[in-house]
Amino acid sequence: MPEPQARRKGTPGRKAIWIMSVKAGDVVELTMEQVAFGGEGIGRCGNMVVFVPYTVDGDTARIEILECRKRYARGRLQEILQPSPHRTPPYCEDYIRCGGCCYQHIAYTHQLLLKETQVRDAFKRIGRIPSPPIRPVIASPEPYHYRLKADFHLRLQKGKAPALGLMSGASNRIVEIEQCKIVEESINQLSQDLRKKLLHGSWIPRRDRFTLWSTDNKGHSGEVNTEQLRATWITRTIKNRTLTVHRDGFFQANQYLIDTMIDRVISAADLSGSETVVDGFCGCGLFGLFLAPLTKAVHGIEGNARAVQAARGNAENNGLQNLFFHKGDVAEVVRRVFFNPPVQVDVLILDPPRVGCGKELLENILRLGPKRIVYVSCNPATQARDIQFLIAGGYHLKYIQPLDMFPQTAHIELVALLHC
Repeated sequence: MPEPQARRKGTPGRKAIWIMSVKAGDVVELTMEQVAFGGEGIGRCGNMVVFVPYTVDGDTARIEILECRKRYARGRLQEILQPSPHRTPPYCEDYIRCGGCCYQHIAYTHQLLLKETQVRDAFKRIGRIPSPPIRPVIASPEPYHYRLKADFHLRLQKGKAPALGLMSGASNRIVEIEQCKIVEESINQLSQDLRKKLLHGSWIPRRDRFTLWSTDNKGHSGEVNTEQLRATWITRTIKNRTLTVHRDGFFQANQYLIDTMIDRVISAADLSGSETVVDGFCGCGLFGLFLAPLTKAVHGIEGNARAVQAARGNAENNGLQNLFFHKGDVAEVVRRVFFNPPVQVDVLILDPPRVGCGKELLENILRLGPKRIVYVSCNPATQARDIQFLIAGGYHLKYIQPLDMFPQTAHIELVALLHC
């Protein structure tokens, strides 16, 4: 196999730059320098940046080049020649085959440092904040078996055994796994039970994708059967409050860090009892259930009708009469409910999807003028972008608190506090 060639680029009188010329199919030896957001290790071949999954900073490895672009290349790990001190054996035997996790080969303490570095980089590059006030990452008390829900997929093919499992991280292939190492164990038991019923013909599914929930949220397994799949609503007990969520609805997945996240949001809101709070993208009303007893009124806004139904039921079942919910687009509801006549909003909670807040919503927030904004996000890039807009509008970023809600993966949850 041909060796990569180096060429000299430059003009007379100027310092020359050596560029390593690589192409798909080349095999190179690289020492990985860092890990990018998303989980790929980064090495350099001359001036060419090479992204390689399943590597970590400090690894020296033999890499096959798969794809070359103008400024970067992508490679595949062939062999670890000298392991990084941060490398650890993956806990899951299906780790690479599945692709749902991408950090299991990295020691957990180093995962936390990597994520803190990646958040800092996002706020420097995208948020244009030279020294972002990032606090140390709050670790998950349990780095495995923490997920209380997971999406499973089903494929029925004539003449073949049905496939029930998780969607591969790199394709649309369903990976059948006996024991996923990041879900609560009762979910594994349920998936195994369903697989047996499929093979025996005693369960005929009505759809090809569904969410499996743990039998409870304390890590104890109970009786496993298919009745859960017929339940429209799932009940959880969080910090001594009972709430329901639609089985396909959004809910924080790490059962060991939900209480901590709620506490961080409450602390950032800094309520005295007289404030009016708006909870944007409120889902089933999780934050509102704990903010309402501490303040004058909480107005939750949510576009999903089933989530609003759950939120109203949760408020009623918990006896909260100062917790109100509005269905609709957050930007539109803010304009319609709080601008004419103007309503003073003291604290705004934001927990948008990964795409972040749209420009119209951000403009409406500046017009609304809450004293404090608590911005919860699972995407540092879009959060940094939105916070840059709010800073330009007169807000100050006090701190960013990362929480590792997703150990063994590249994802991170953030709670940021802004004030006037």
